Amino acid sequence: MVPHLLRHTFRRFRLRKVETLVHLFGLTLGLTGCVLITLYVLDETRYDRFHLDADRIVRVSFDWRMDDGGYMEDCTTPPAVAWKLRNEFPEAEAVTAFMPDWGMNVSLKAGEERLFEQAPFRVDSSFFDVFDFPVLHGDPAVALRDPESIVLTAHLARRLFGRTDIIGETVLVGSKTRKIELVLDDIPQRSHFRFSMLRPHHVEQAASNWEQWNWYTYVRLAEGTEPAEFEARFNDAMMKIYREQDTAFDLATPPSIARVHRITDIHLHSHRRWELGANSDIAYIWIFSSIALILLLTAGFNYLNLSTAQALQRSLEAGVRRTIGAGRVNLIVQQLVEAAVLVGAAVLLSTALVEMLLPLFEQVSGKVFDSPGSRPFWLWPAAAFAALCIGMLSAVYPGLVLARIRPVRALKGEKPAARSGFTLRRALVLLQFVLTIGVVAATLLVNRQVTYISRTGLGFDKEQLVNVKLRNKEAQNAYSVLKEKLSERPIVLGVSSAGGVVGRQNWTTRFGFEGREDRLFANFLMVDHDFPDVMGFSRTAGDPFDVREDTTQLQLMVNETAAKMIGDEVVGRTGTTFEMNTVVIGIVKDFHFRSLHHEIAPFILVHHNMERSEMVVRFDASRTEAAMTDLQEIWREVLPSHPLETEFLDRTFAELHANEARMRTVLLLFSIPALLVASLGLFGLVHHASTRRLKEIGIRKVLGASTIGLFGLLSREFLLLVAGANLAALPLAWWAMHRWLEGFAYHVDIGAPDFALAGLGVLLVALVTTALQAIRAIRVNPSDLLRNE
Repeated sequence: MVPHLLRHTFRRFRLRKVETLVHLFGLTLGLTGCVLITLYVLDETRYDRFHLDADRIVRVSFDWRMDDGGYMEDCTTPPAVAWKLRNEFPEAEAVTAFMPDWGMNVSLKAGEERLFEQAPFRVDSSFFDVFDFPVLHGDPAVALRDPESIVLTAHLARRLFGRTDIIGETVLVGSKTRKIELVLDDIPQRSHFRFSMLRPHHVEQAASNWEQWNWYTYVRLAEGTEPAEFEARFNDAMMKIYREQDTAFDLATPPSIARVHRITDIHLHSHRRWELGANSDIAYIWIFSSIALILLLTAGFNYLNLSTAQALQRSLEAGVRRTIGAGRVNLIVQQLVEAAVLVGAAVLLSTALVEMLLPLFEQVSGKVFDSPGSRPFWLWPAAAFAALCIGMLSAVYPGLVLARIRPVRALKGEKPAARSGFTLRRALVLLQFVLTIGVVAATLLVNRQVTYISRTGLGFDKEQLVNVKLRNKEAQNAYSVLKEKLSERPIVLGVSSAGGVVGRQNWTTRFGFEGREDRLFANFLMVDHDFPDVMGFSRTAGDPFDVREDTTQLQLMVNETAAKMIGDEVVGRTGTTFEMNTVVIGIVKDFHFRSLHHEIAPFILVHHNMERSEMVVRFDASRTEAAMTDLQEIWREVLPSHPLETEFLDRTFAELHANEARMRTVLLLFSIPALLVASLGLFGLVHHASTRRLKEIGIRKVLGASTIGLFGLLSREFLLLVAGANLAALPLAWWAMHRWLEGFAYHVDIGAPDFALAGLGVLLVALVTTALQAIRAIRVNPSDLLRNE
């Protein structure tokens, strides 16, 4: 029985080569796209789940009340938060706080090997009570007890010692010798924060330290404790603290609100200030998951469409088989076997195609996916099951159509009624092109937004600006020499310094101003006197910074947004900040210092020569390569034992929108297969329709029908369906893209041209697809078609 069914199946595939290839390629493309997107989605949704109690680990953070009445979402806390949670909240099983040394590098020396590495995280002794980073050597329970100890990752251990079994050995960190107590395996990629070293750190007066807002606090909750209940209890405790500090404070507008987030939600749901890493967005997961479903459904619709159309042409075959004894079940089984063989072949081809395309997909998505053996065991069985379901469902209906055929009528040349079948095919063609047009429209609009981001003026000239890291005191002390030597080169247009990077490392504090009751919460940078000129900020009022730093009064230069909040007569306004007197000496035009997701906020440049973690160099745009060569030569001359670390400012701002850029590329990558799969289905249907109507075409040509008339006869129905799909798809695409753009403070307007281009593009592809098959049928010689009539 089975060999007979298989022989019949392969014989039919040979006779129907075009339809078979359309089935096979459509399913293969749909499965391949679906599996690749599933790998991406799985990777994104599995962040931080390697910790043993991941579902019970939460991060505590705060929303800070701003001057406009709103709240700014921050990640950091003072160390007193951890002390309070550890000592007053029994549901907090374990509490840890740690602080990264932002932007700082240290010198490491082991034997003759010396290198510079990001400074170690300063962590308290309960770090490994909360987190379960994989351990290679040592005991995490005792690793942080010795204040002179250090923890290394395997990657750093190999760089220093060439091996990882180094427990008990010492390493010189800066000027301090530390004993290695623990070696961790490399930090998993799916961790929302990463590090290469940890060192123990005890916070002095932790219980009363509510001022040092640069610590990150994590808690492992007791089983059964809901984060929302824990958050409410902690906010009640904070209200008591605020009441003790100020009995007149308004409960309705507290200075801050505590927030508690599960660690497993941070990567996709948290976009707070001072995140420890670049997080993604749950919106992208929904978008990519929708595309995966669209690819699979479109492939399935193609299969069902073409199978249903072919069933109407197999009535004679069904009549003959019924006459020689085949039952209705046999006809249905035959359809199911054909579907199973095609699906099996599609799964095999898709498996090979996924492995071939995975390196390209990794490059596009910026991820490194698990090896085949490490992927979820259910992935390919699930994909095969989904494809098999599509195949089976697509085979059942045609099988039932053939099973209802009466042998006598079939042998007389009668065909089953086609009305219901054509209605189903119309609906499926309409639906698959609705989905495809939606994907294409979304791709075009995302591309417009990303292009808009890259071309939007930032309020200063970010081109030909390079930041040079001054990682330690030795490099910072050499700044004056570096500046003098660089300024002698005609290719260098300006050199200055700052305590951070515009677009990345900006600090916040509250500034007091004369005549203003409350203190202005603003972003700030400590800068050298010529920093505004080198950056290209446009001054709208006041004077430049004085070259000589005033040690008794800090000079401030504020942006326009800060000036509006300070009030009238801003220039010359005095105040106090950092326990020092301040004076506003100028106003600069507003500039973007964060991504375009955020509105421009108050920003203050503080003239202070003691904070120099970055040297900023502007050079001649026409001689970039020569400028970098000069910079390397001077750096080697002044600091031969320090590595030169540079970062172009335009790339810094590009990284702020890396997720959007990746989204554009991934959407483009998968909108093409979606359009191709839909076109394949349309190609198959037009091929089938033209083959079925060859004799009709021959008769019409003999009677004088024109080529254009015959083309309209074969393609009119399908092109009308695609046009109808445009009307249905564009409102849905507009709604989805409108919701996405709401996440940007600055964005393009959604216009009719975006959707018109998508609709016309898909319609043009459909026109070309139908034309290729229709013209092939029209060009056939009528005598060849009618010689036996």
